Amino acid sequence: MRNLLLVLCEPANFSEDSIASILLQKHKNFVKSISCTTRKMREGEVDGREHFFISKLDFLSRVAMEELLEYRETSEGYYGTPKPFIMEKLVTNDVLIATNAKVAKQVKKLFSSAVLILIVPENLDEAMAKLNLSSEMAEQKMQKCIKQINEYKSFDYIVENNGKEETEKLILGIVESERYKSSRNESVVDKFFN
Repeated sequence: MRNLLLVLCEPANFSEDSIASILLQKHKNFVKSISCTTRKMREGEVDGREHFFISKLDFLSRVAMEELLEYRETSEGYYGTPKPFIMEKLVTNDVLIATNAKVAKQVKKLFSSAVLILIVPENLDEAMAKLNLSSEMAEQKMQKCIKQINEYKSFDYIVENNGKEETEKLILGIVESERYKSSRNESVVDKFFN
């Protein structure tokens, strides 16, 4: 059975206790995708742990050589997902990318077997209230969330976050089901025809 590239989009979660973080902490078969970036390293960050910190020239060279699964430019610099890192890790593990809807769609275009899961809050107003933001900031965050949730047709699965443990179980169920798809297990039946 092949390992999975799992792409999670959790637009209403802005904290370290995201579903992706929980899966990475509790299930050692998942490896976090590490992006490369041209932005400066922040205090406490380690190259190869949070990101691969590279020069703009190196980044653009990787773009030209099609070594990035996806990439984007932000106000801080360029960010991208290195294909060689993903392919290397998929040999022995499932790889998890926690990202936004736009990046998830880009990944799916280039890696059609990626499994895209959109995690939506049970109640968006309550999720926003937990952030304790000014009304203007809360409105901006809500609009961003709604924009991402509106991309639901691009995802393979939609999971409502009814609590961390329940959501974790649902995602692990999806992962287990995906492992047994016929398209991932052709080698199991090949022996009958050779």
